[in-house]
Amino acid sequence: MLGSAGVRTALDELLKNSVEHGGSAVDVGVYVSPDAVELRVSDDGPGIPAHERDVVTGDAEITSLTHGSGLGLWVVEAVAASHGATLTFADREDGGAVVSLTFPRA
Repeated sequence: MLGSAGVRTALDELLKNSVEHGGSAVDVGVYVSPDAVELRVSDDGPGIPAHERDVVTGDAEITSLTHGSGLGLWVVEAVAASHGATLTFADREDGGAVVSLTFPRA
């Protein structure tokens, strides 16, 4: 599953977002637990605005005034949904964004 084209596309989108909108440092990590595998991308940029996160996660309704500014996070959300994964967003304590895709282990 983690080797699928969809997962590679999602990781590519997260990396592109971090490079384009993040700061000077982009970190990528893979964390394995007995129940899940987490792909985590973080950067030291300004972070992802709350309204962007809320629209992608479904916490806010899409309207002409509230919508995402690009397709990258939508692609990541679609991949997560199709693989039974969870997409989460967080802010780094020192500034920047952390985006995680957590896949259940088979």
